[in-house]
Amino acid sequence: MENFYTAKEAQKKLGVNVNKFQYMVRKGQIKKVILPGYQYGVYPKEQINRLAAAMEAAAELYVHDASVFELATEADLPEIYAMIARTMPRVTPIETQRAWMNRNPEAFYTLRDNGIVVAYACIFPVNYQWLERVLKDEVRIGDVPVKEIYPLTPGRPLDLYIRDLIVGKTNDKEKSTHYAQRMISELIHVFTQLGSRGIEIRAIYAFASTPHGNNLCQRLHFTTLIEFAQPHLQGATPYKLDVATAETTLIDGYKQEYERYKARRR
Repeated sequence: MENFYTAKEAQKKLGVNVNKFQYMVRKGQIKKVILPGYQYGVYPKEQINRLAAAMEAAAELYVHDASVFELATEADLPEIYAMIARTMPRVTPIETQRAWMNRNPEAFYTLRDNGIVVAYACIFPVNYQWLERVLKDEVRIGDVPVKEIYPLTPGRPLDLYIRDLIVGKTNDKEKSTHYAQRMISELIHVFTQLGSRGIEIRAIYAFASTPHGNNLCQRLHFTTLIEFAQPHLQGATPYKLDVATAETTLIDGYKQEYERYKARRR
């Protein structure tokens, strides 16, 4: 047993409670091993120690983190545009982004470090008929009529499109990873708040065009839309997260809050 922790020992090493620990096991983040002659699972010390070190390093970054996540305004668009242009080969014109923002003021979010935009996200509901054409690469999202992009209001099921989730280029790989983790953490909170407001999200869609984007969608348990994939777009993959059936940290809080909202309305 010298190479393994018991569940209690592993929880103490990671500094998590029993519910969080069991959740990490269920999600495959922690490997559970049943040794011959043992009734209960044990956990490899090497993996637990490595995970504990990574969690401690991430926590240390957050303690000294001066970055600010916030809802973007029209004044932020030129800086957002410039960051995308430095990172991606194709950029949606500012005029189109401004139209999206006017249609849905909650569509854009930025992460600033020392006042500079280092990451941003753009997420909004889209009429599914148009969204399907975007995911099949029949039209670009910038060609979708603005009226087919919806505000975040309760009363009807919405299909959300993650237009962008971009971290700016930096030579500091550790900081880049931290910015990406921070964005995901903040977006989890954004989705949770939408649930408490009674915003009914039917599904979340994304179009990943980079190895990092594809890896992120898979880690968040998005499903590949194989029927939409285009052979000529090598590496570019459409994804869907079905809110009713998906189990992922991205929307766990959203689902709980949305159920509470519905209970309050009964």
